Amino acid sequence: MAEPINLNYATPKPFAVVTQDQFSVFHARGVLNKWKGDRLWRVYVKDGKLFFIRVGGSKQQQAALGAQFGLLGMLIGMWLHKRDAKKTEQKLQEIHSVPPEQLIAGEKENLEYEQRQLSEMSIEPSSFWGGAKIGRLVFRDPAGKKRSLMFEDAASAQSAHAHLSGAMGQALKVNATWDDVKAKFIKKAK
Repeated sequence: MAEPINLNYATPKPFAVVTQDQFSVFHARGVLNKWKGDRLWRVYVKDGKLFFIRVGGSKQQQAALGAQFGLLGMLIGMWLHKRDAKKTEQKLQEIHSVPPEQLIAGEKENLEYEQRQLSEMSIEPSSFWGGAKIGRLVFRDPAGKKRSLMFEDAASAQSAHAHLSGAMGQALKVNATWDDVKAKFIKKAK
């Protein structure tokens, strides 16, 4: 059995560890539901569908708590971050070998889309202003709303590129190139 993925939120993992997973999967952070804040998603690419399974909570809420309540808020925010990291790691261990069809009903925030329902899908370079240090996956959902997910680590970014390129073909626009030295997507040279 493949070794479970330990995200620890920002700890880069070697690409080989992510590719040992029995499913075509990657991790990304972003907002997919109204009024919920950012979430950490485990995205499965399987049988012409994309499954977005929530595996982690919001980082922005913890930062807001620290900013509003000073030192006490910062300490509480650090404690919440540590607790969320443990919960995320535990959740990843639990769902590691479970097919996405069984996970979709586990949380009401989980989403399942046919690939043809998502339009204008692209992989974009890292962004200074948007907080995406490694790269972003941008697409329009079935309602036409533009969504942007940030890759949490280099392994997930490379895994997303490999799995989505294979599944989406020409429908996926890659507006960036991978830089091995910087371990992130950068703008394409013109």
